Amino acid sequence: MGFSPRKHALTLYLMCDLSHDGLDFTGLGKYKLGKGCLYIKRLSNVNIDVLKKIIKDSIRIIKEKYS
Repeated sequence: MGFSPRKHALTLYLMCDLSHDGLDFTGLGKYKLGKGCLYIKRLSNVNIDVLKKIIKDSIRIIKEKYS
């Protein structure tokens, strides 16, 4: 996972296809998705617990794919 504070949004690089069935963005809050990037304007706009789960799930997906 990578992180970059950009001018327009905080960018989280999750290293997997974010359309994967194993990722659930329900309850996260305000965000936008790219192919492998999650864009957040402000951390106060998202549920941190849901964000932590998404990060853990994306790591699990990558481990399953490349193990």
